[in-house]
Amino acid sequence: MQYRSEWEDQHLPHTWTATTVLLIAGPILTVQWLWSTLWLRRYRQGPIEWLWRRATWSHRQPLRHAA
Repeated sequence: MQYRSEWEDQHLPHTWTATTVLLIAGPILTVQWLWSTLWLRRYRQGPIEWLWRRATWSHRQPLRHAA
């Protein structure tokens, strides 16, 4: 048996309205967009892509754009 509190029953994601989802997802997506824009102005690729290429290629890849 699985026991859930009344609070859990009311706050499960499948019970959220579209407005609630937009109020949560909107700011998260906005921050991700701003962060990635600023990051990619300075660096050639994202940090995970850089780590992946570093692990799979035999030589070090530059992270920053050429000056």
